[in-house]
Amino acid sequence: MMSFIKYKILAFCVAILLLVSCTKSEENSIDNLVKNNLEFSEKQLSQMLEWLDNTTLSPGSVEEDGSTKLVKPGDWTSGFFPGNLWMIYEYTRDPQWRKQAEHYSMNIENEKLNGGTHDMGFKIYSSFGNGYRLSNEAQYKAILLQSAKTLTSRYNPKIGCIRSWDHNSDKWDFPVIIDNMLNLELLFWASRETRDQRYYNMAVSHAEKTLEHHFRDDYSTYHVVSYDTITGEPVKKNTHQGHSHESSWARGQAWGLYGFTMTYRETGQQKFLDQAHKIAGFILKHPNLPEDKVPYWDFDAPGIPNEPRDASAAAIICSALYELSLYSKGEEKEWYLSQADQILTSLSSPAYRAKLGGNNFFLLKHSTGNYPKNSEIDVPIVYADYYFLEANLRRLKIAGNWEGEKAAVIIKADDLVYNKQTAVPAQWKKFAELSIQKNNKVAPGIVGSSLENGDERFFTWIKEQQQTGLFEFWNHGQLHKRWEKEGERQSEFINSSLTEQLAYLHQTQTLASEKLGIEFKTFGAPYNWTDENTVEALKQLPELKVWLYAPTNAETDKIKVERIPALNIEYPVHQANFYHLFNSYYFYSTKNVIAIQGHPLSWDDHDFVQYSLMIDYLQGIGTPIVLPSELN
Repeated sequence: MMSFIKYKILAFCVAILLLVSCTKSEENSIDNLVKNNLEFSEKQLSQMLEWLDNTTLSPGSVEEDGSTKLVKPGDWTSGFFPGNLWMIYEYTRDPQWRKQAEHYSMNIENEKLNGGTHDMGFKIYSSFGNGYRLSNEAQYKAILLQSAKTLTSRYNPKIGCIRSWDHNSDKWDFPVIIDNMLNLELLFWASRETRDQRYYNMAVSHAEKTLEHHFRDDYSTYHVVSYDTITGEPVKKNTHQGHSHESSWARGQAWGLYGFTMTYRETGQQKFLDQAHKIAGFILKHPNLPEDKVPYWDFDAPGIPNEPRDASAAAIICSALYELSLYSKGEEKEWYLSQADQILTSLSSPAYRAKLGGNNFFLLKHSTGNYPKNSEIDVPIVYADYYFLEANLRRLKIAGNWEGEKAAVIIKADDLVYNKQTAVPAQWKKFAELSIQKNNKVAPGIVGSSLENGDERFFTWIKEQQQTGLFEFWNHGQLHKRWEKEGERQSEFINSSLTEQLAYLHQTQTLASEKLGIEFKTFGAPYNWTDENTVEALKQLPELKVWLYAPTNAETDKIKVERIPALNIEYPVHQANFYHLFNSYYFYSTKNVIAIQGHPLSWDDHDFVQYSLMIDYLQGIGTPIVLPSELN
């Protein structure tokens, strides 16, 4: 009997080991697949660039005679090729790719003023949006903001939507197509950058109207909904590129999935996430979805299985599912990942991925543009390549298994202040509890005046956190105030004398020693404002070893941790944004150390959820999260 029990235990252990081994093997397989895809894309697009020879046009597809179709800036697909180049730059970090991406992006700059199209997101955000994220180039920001402003001219407040096409006025009074969901990302971005709520409100209204009127009971979508401009109500629901008015055009389903996943990311509203889940269910459980999960051009095309596939729809779905997995948990998360991995595996096979040097230098074969118009059927199309590249990069970031060491991260939590009623503000208590729960190291900056005015409750709480070994408090100045003097901005460490700056530093250091028994070893200025007097003042405090967000050009013996505007806890300031960090960390991960800044005092529940996702992500991919004093 005992030997039988031992046998069962041994068998169970072997089964577990095999399961773990298989899971690890599958992960390695996908990692290798992604690496191979991205390296292939780099080589294939290098040949495309050599063939293009610096033209002002962008490749769009392939003509019936087999020649490459080049598109002008006004074409709705003109932004995807520069976007592809930006993504190769992101993967390789090679400045030569940035140079090419800049060239092809600037070719379409004037589209920022084209109010005759709703495709501003496709054109400008796919190109300059990626460019700004990877370069922080002020010119790109200006182009993006003008583009968003232009796009708003197509918004009708009575209907609550952005008008799609101006053509076919005999068919539609005010057409809105499902594709238009993706152009909302530009408006959400503009809202964050400008703090102008109008952009946000327009985008949310458009998404709400689309959710209400575009979808059938089974969560398939109409392609076109036309509205009455007098009543604001929908009057027609049609297709333009699908098989029939009541059929499910595959790329339309893909746009819907991608669009509502993105809208949830930008709003945090559960209804948009619920819609994304339901659209995903429709697609992935559809009886006409082929075994390789690359859909036919329409889920209801009459000649299935002898209908053309649409690799572009598959690539969009794949990329969207990877993002949707980020906002899902447990079995649902794993299901989305496995489904996306299956699609990516199919697209990476010889059946769909081109041979090096072939396919007119496009990446994917077998896309379908507009079947009813007999246009771009079973050909490579540039936006299929775009979402294929994005899907690969998203999978790379999810796994975190890229080559090289990852940059160490400091959680720079600013503005710990004393509260007379509670001593420690509730948000800071929640931040500390979350840090301890996740065994996560954090570096809160204490404003010196709170040490001067605080009471024993405040001091005791700080000491308790310090004793966990997860917290390192630092000198965040004395006043944390700003003012104007003779027309110039002024704070403790900008446009203040050397004597004044020294006094502020010394006062906070002294208070920390007297009230907490702590010697601060790290400094970070309020508002990150400093000048040459700050450099000189810090030289006289040798106990301060680390300078958080030191200016790049500061000549100092301190360990400088420079600010990376594109990589932070918050985007914009005071709003925690998980996806922003997720999407940017890989590119900057070659740095030795990165400090990401947040202001817990200003956070609501949604911000804490976003922050929690960040920590789970960073810890999950093996990012070293360190305290400032641990830097060498």
